Amino acid sequence: MTTMIQEERYIAPRVNIVDQDSVVIIEAEVPGVTRDHTELEVRDGALHIKAKVNGNGAQGSFRLRERIPATYYRTFQLGDAIDTERVEARLQDGVLTVTLPKSERLRPRQISIN
Repeated sequence: MTTMIQEERYIAPRVNIVDQDSVVIIEAEVPGVTRDHTELEVRDGALHIKAKVNGNGAQGSFRLRERIPATYYRTFQLGDAIDTERVEARLQDGVLTVTLPKSERLRPRQISIN
């Protein structure tokens, strides 16, 4: 009797990272993922994204299977410029948008001259 061990496969989601005046925005493609199967964690100065596709899709025998169930995983180093207490996330239409507010003390500011 042969025992088959199924290894969990990880896929790095494709992302856009946008740097704005007061925030950094990460948009990650995670098609087929629901909010209940998505984990975001800030740990040791890094943002960890883990999202798993729920279910195996269509029921029955596959004639062709190119979409293998997998877990999306990606880590981003944040550094001191991000206020990790105010991170927000939204999942819509297969895109996870994470808004990373910049720390007030590290944001550039204009100084008026008297």
